Amino acid sequence: MNKEEVVELLMHIKAEFPYAFTNEEKSLFEMRVVHWCDCLAEYTAKQAYDGLKLSFMKKDTPPTISDIISYIRKTELLNQPSDNELWSILVDAVNKIKTTLVQETPSSMWRTPIYQLRDKRRCGAVYEKLPIEVRKCVDFETFVLYAGLEEKSMSIERNRFLKAIPEVRQAVSEKKMVGQNNLYLPKNGRLKE
Repeated sequence: MNKEEVVELLMHIKAEFPYAFTNEEKSLFEMRVVHWCDCLAEYTAKQAYDGLKLSFMKKDTPPTISDIISYIRKTELLNQPSDNELWSILVDAVNKIKTTLVQETPSSMWRTPIYQLRDKRRCGAVYEKLPIEVRKCVDFETFVLYAGLEEKSMSIERNRFLKAIPEVRQAVSEKKMVGQNNLYLPKNGRLKE
C-alpha cells in the first residue's frame, strides 16, 4: 500500500470511530502513517480493507495495525500451501533446473566459466520465483547443490526441510508484522519512541 491508501484507510477508521486519533498531534499522526505504510507495504489495498472490515465486525474499539495484519494473515493462512506442498514446489524447481542444465549444456562445455555463469543466472531466476518461506529455509547455494543430489539424499534433505519450515514460517510472519524498518507498534496503537 502507498501513503495515500494508508491515509484513506485511517480515515475509514476515523469515520467508523469518530473519537479515534482526536487528541493526536499532526506529527504523531504522520509517524503513524509512515509506520502503517511500512507494515502494510507487502499487502494490497484490498487485503487491508478486508482486514479492516473483519476488525470492524469483531471489535468495538478502533483497530490497530496489528489487528488488521492479524486478520489479513488469518485469511492468508487459508490459502497458504502446506509444508509438504512447499517441499514439492522446491523439488519441482530443482527438477526444472536439472533438466534445463542437462538439455541445454553440452557435456564437454559444462565446466567452462561461461556456461557456469549462465547456468547460475538461470538457477537464480528459478530460485527467485520460489515462495519466501522456501528461500529463507534453503539458500541459493544449497538450492544449486540440490540439483546434483540423488533421490536418497533428497529424502534426507526433505526431513531437514520439514523440521525447519515451521520456524521459518514464524520468522517470516514476524517480519511481516514488525515491518521492514523494525518499528514497533504496541497493542494500544500508540507508537513507542
